[in-house]
Formats: sequence, structure tokens, C-alpha cells
Amino acid sequence: MKEKDAQPTFLTIRATLASIKAQDPNTCASEHFLRELCIAGAPFSVKVGETYIINVNKLCSYLYGQAKN
Repeated sequence: MKEKDAQPTFLTIRATLASIKAQDPNTCASEHFLRELCIAGAPFSVKVGETYIINVNKLCSYLYGQAKN
């Protein structure tokens, strides 16, 4: 399967942070940081009811400066 055809991984803010910390235990990212990005309208987040979900692949690209607008 091509990477473009892969299903995106959407996680809640808390689950996204847990995923990031599993890969990098020394990360400076926090729930507050992720929530503020979502509230600001970050292109990798979607609000579902009262919950924000994050496309983890797009978040990583965004953080590494590879996001294409």
C-alpha cells in the first residue's frame, strides 16, 4: 500500500501526547501546548463535539516544518 493511501491516525490530545512521549520521553510537548494549537485552528486538528482529535502524521510534519498549506 502506498503511503498516500494509508489511513490517517486520529487521536485525542491526551492520546497524542502519550504517543509522542512513547517515542520521545524527553519531549517538551504538553497537553496545553497541543490544545492551544488546536484552538488556534491548526491544520492537523478537527473538533468533534467538545473534543479535538489530531491527525498524528500531519502533526509530526507540522512540528518538523514540513507542512504544506
